[in-house]
Amino acid sequence: MKSPIYFIALVSILFLGSASYATSQTTSEEVEFPKHIDRKFRRDAARLALRMEGQKEDYRYLGVEIPPKNIEMIFEALKSIYLKDETARSLTDCNIHTFPDPAIERVVVIFEENETWAKTISQKTGSGSNQAFHGILQKFNLRIEKQYQWNESQEAITIRSRKPVNIAAIGNEIYNIDGISEIDFGIPAVKGNDIKMTRVSEGWEFQFELLFGNYLTGDGQSHTWKYLVTDDNEVKFLVEEGDPVPDWMRCMIKPSPIMASF
Repeated sequence: MKSPIYFIALVSILFLGSASYATSQTTSEEVEFPKHIDRKFRRDAARLALRMEGQKEDYRYLGVEIPPKNIEMIFEALKSIYLKDETARSLTDCNIHTFPDPAIERVVVIFEENETWAKTISQKTGSGSNQAFHGILQKFNLRIEKQYQWNESQEAITIRSRKPVNIAAIGNEIYNIDGISEIDFGIPAVKGNDIKMTRVSEGWEFQFELLFGNYLTGDGQSHTWKYLVTDDNEVKFLVEEGDPVPDWMRCMIKPSPIMASF
């Protein structure tokens, strides 16, 4: 028969072991969700929701409002990934968010500087094209951010939305105004970091893509992390793959739980 002292020691070891295991688990209640991440994820969710709509129709011919229900669903999925996975939280330090295509916040309207109505475009007075322009601003709750010289013969106005919307649809309406030369949505010519999502049988698969190297010369590289968010809001890490992340990058990416277990 084992002695009482040995039995007590064994129970203590088992208790301490189980306690240390419990404290190593991270629950969403223990993780802070910063306001700046909240704002960025809401923009990401809006852009991803608009991409979903863009699979049905050209952005220009869709409605201006992005379906709020889809935005909220995607936001909650991104939030769950962040709260439940340490690696996903470190990815935000690498600024892995949606590539700014399609535009959801601002547009640049370009016009000839000798246009009579354009001389008072920053004012709400006037008629004709000026009145039509400000009618669109009011209708979609837009504001003029700045007016400036675009080139030797043209001026430009940057317009910003107060919330994420389908900017391409707004640009299409503005372009129909007499005197407007061009609409610039500010989509970068060179690829960048992105978040992509795909519908699968269990829920939604999210791919966080980190790009580095020189894409202008064809030497660009990428590294991706994939997660599944089930319809029951369960987060599953799927795979990490791609080119090795360079040591010089400012973000400190923590290894994914599954990768670290090998």
